Amino acid sequence: MGVRDDPFWEFERSGWERAAASYEDSWSGATRAYVEPLLSAARVAPGVRLLDVACGPGYVAGAAAELGADAVGLDVAEEMVARAAQRYAGVEFVVGDAHGLGFRDAAFDSVTMNFGIHHVADPERVFREARRVLRPGGIYTFTSWAGGAEHAPIAIAEAAVLPNAVAVELPVGPDFLRFSDRETCETVLPQAGFAPGSVTFETVRTSWRIPHVGHLFDAQLKGGVRMAALLRAQPGDVLERIREAMILETRRYETTDGSCVLPIAAHVITATAG
Repeated sequence: MGVRDDPFWEFERSGWERAAASYEDSWSGATRAYVEPLLSAARVAPGVRLLDVACGPGYVAGAAAELGADAVGLDVAEEMVARAAQRYAGVEFVVGDAHGLGFRDAAFDSVTMNFGIHHVADPERVFREARRVLRPGGIYTFTSWAGGAEHAPIAIAEAAVLPNAVAVELPVGPDFLRFSDRETCETVLPQAGFAPGSVTFETVRTSWRIPHVGHLFDAQLKGGVRMAALLRAQPGDVLERIREAMILETRRYETTDGSCVLPIAAHVITATAG
């Protein structure tokens, strides 16, 4: 079965088409916090030829271009690509699939992916494609959210959803936090063609200020795919219980001005093309 025949692949693709209009207001404050660490780990500099996979609204490719890189952004969702192209008029953005990159072998010095690994159907295939389009010695860098209490958005969602949600049938995809484990990364990336011993795994902790206690629930409902689909499938009374529980959990981080400061953490993983 080809990846495009995988129900999870289409679930994510169509989900991001739908979520594109809400994503920037929902999640950009969190994901943009990792653009600089990602590009720093990728050693982006003037003249570097960079491909940003799963580019979303274009933040990574846009920032790389500002550093002097020759950047290209790619995303499976046409609406995301349109928004990125509008935001960063001087950067090239294309519609494409992380599982089958439409570029020649060894075309790039660097390939990046900011949290896109959570949303692919076949991570091993995605890694092999990133390796293929990298020149020997090129750097692959991606981010993966941390689990546990140090990453409040996931901890809050789990505390609110797991005790309340009714079971619904959704397309089954890879474990969301599979590559938030160092040993997994150190095993899988060399199998995809990256140099043994080249994998680095750094945890970056910061904070995300959201405007009010209801923001995280709204973001989960409108600005993503997996959790959004689960929430939309809930009966109205159950959804309201989840909303109230998520607000209660979020209120622990509320400040005097009504905003909330959430601790967030993600891993920045790099590997060198062998």
